[in-house]
Amino acid sequence: MKYLIGFICFSLVISASISQNSASEEFETVCANPEDPKCAKFMIRAAIDFISSKSSENLLDSSSEDFLYGFYMGIQKNPLYPSFCVQSFTPLSVSYSALITGFESIFTTMDLNYLFVSITNFNDYSNKLVSSWDLCGGNNLVTILESLGTANGIGNAIVNIGNNYSQIMTNLQLMSTSIENKEYINAGVAFGQIVSGLLEFSI
Repeated sequence: MKYLIGFICFSLVISASISQNSASEEFETVCANPEDPKCAKFMIRAAIDFISSKSSENLLDSSSEDFLYGFYMGIQKNPLYPSFCVQSFTPLSVSYSALITGFESIFTTMDLNYLFVSITNFNDYSNKLVSSWDLCGGNNLVTILESLGTANGIGNAIVNIGNNYSQIMTNLQLMSTSIENKEYINAGVAFGQIVSGLLEFSI
């Protein structure tokens, strides 16, 4: 799970940092050839610059939930029809709200009956969370992300970049524009399509 979150946050940082016109133009110039080492250096520098900016905190705080939802919509095989993964988010959200409400009620009412309610709610939420993780192919995605540290994984990613270069660049621009307009679900969808093309992963 930590690899998935780290990968998403790192890509959020990169996409937001290239949303400014000058940076976007430099990105298109330097990364015209994605295999050029200068491209990787530019993206790392852009990420560091953005992390140091004040806006990064607001972006990650306000958009993470919508972005993650959009991400899973974007990696669907058919975005027009919600997968079981995406469909599982609504009951998961309801279960989470019930868990928080029950837990808060322990302290606001001082009624220990809510303790037992909270235990039941926690079990329900845990089961739904595990179910969502399985439906969303979480383990498969983590395995693919971990493989990026190997020669095979890097080689496959480079081949996929070449095969899907036009689509990746289009979605990078769309993600950048969506973040700039605070349309975080759309940004997540674009990122999901990038990941799907880059890693050959879909749900």
